[in-house]
Amino acid sequence: NHTGFLINKSNWSEASKEWLSHFLVKNYLKVDNKPLLIFISIRTLIEGFGSTQEVKIALENLRSETKKSGLEGLNIAICIDGAKENIALAEECGFDIITGYNYHTIAFSNAGRQVPIQKLQTAEVALWDKIKKTSKLPYIPVTTLNWDPRPWANDGNDYNRAPYYVGFSPKTAQQSVFNCIQWVNKNPIGVKGEKIALLYAWNEYGEGAYLTPTKNGINYLKYIKSTIEEHNNGDKNNSYK
Repeated sequence: NHTGFLINKSNWSEASKEWLSHFLVKNYLKVDNKPLLIFISIRTLIEGFGSTQEVKIALENLRSETKKSGLEGLNIAICIDGAKENIALAEECGFDIITGYNYHTIAFSNAGRQVPIQKLQTAEVALWDKIKKTSKLPYIPVTTLNWDPRPWANDGNDYNRAPYYVGFSPKTAQQSVFNCIQWVNKNPIGVKGEKIALLYAWNEYGEGAYLTPTKNGINYLKYIKSTIEEHNNGDKNNSYK
């Protein structure tokens, strides 16, 4: 529900049919044996439906349709920042889980234009703790591996003067993932105590945060995989999603 495909009352039914078809795929990601669906923006959903109550009704209808398809139910997550008012909106709309897409601005305050990536790593752990403490809902952390929007700079977006992080490397990517592993070990979610986190991002090439392997570049996936495997210790009950 982002610019390019905004979800609202008019297309909710069509979108729901598409989601339901994916929920039935065997390897679709689940939490507590229920498919996980994540929306990127709470504000656009509320605007598209007109109120938090209308969003809540739509989410309930989708859960009901999911059960009718033979599944145990549906876990619906929303990406928000740590602002109390947005956490309150998530709870009011009836979301099951809070998560995020990225938190790239959290270490920018009074830090100049070039910000060491380590400041982001410290700030996001503090933010995870804050959201966990503030919200009644379970929380899936997201680690923002990097943010550098200069490739997309133009006269309209001001990215040529925007702050960005410096020092991103395989080592910092590993450290970000390690921080996340430590956090989810202490804060698993769901009845089964599942350990799940999100990494930003797979293919945000214009924002300096991508994991897709390239022909001549660094394969960050190799380093992230080694970090995850190192901390699994062969224990299936300690596996990370």
